Amino acid sequence: MVVVGAVILTVTGYCLLKPSAPINPRAYARIKAGMTREEVEAVLGLPAGDYRDAQHVASETFPSVTLSGWGDFGQYCYPDGCIPDMPVAVPVLWLGSDYKIQVGFGDADRVTGCHLAGRPAGWSVLDRVRTHFGW
Repeated sequence: MVVVGAVILTVTGYCLLKPSAPINPRAYARIKAGMTREEVEAVLGLPAGDYRDAQHVASETFPSVTLSGWGDFGQYCYPDGCIPDMPVAVPVLWLGSDYKIQVGFGDADRVTGCHLAGRPAGWSVLDRVRTHFGW
């Protein structure tokens, strides 16, 4: 009984204290119009790029459900490129396994808009555990 309690306490502590992925809704909420690319990179803690885990890259899956967006974030972008369009803003993409943040930069290389996408609605807690542990 003590061992089971210790395991539950350890797993709970790990889940509560582990660092979250930098590409997440909290970071998205901190991105504001007029920020520079350097300021956006500071908010996210990394430069633009594809930060999906190997499993998501191999299966060619990415966050695709729009959760929020504002302003001109350019055109929709995916790992293999952007949908052809004539955007006013230049889209820059931060792609994680759970979330995607796309930021539009205008003439003065300042943020003109931002888009947040997440995993599909059918993505269960079990899917999250499997992804986290690579099962």
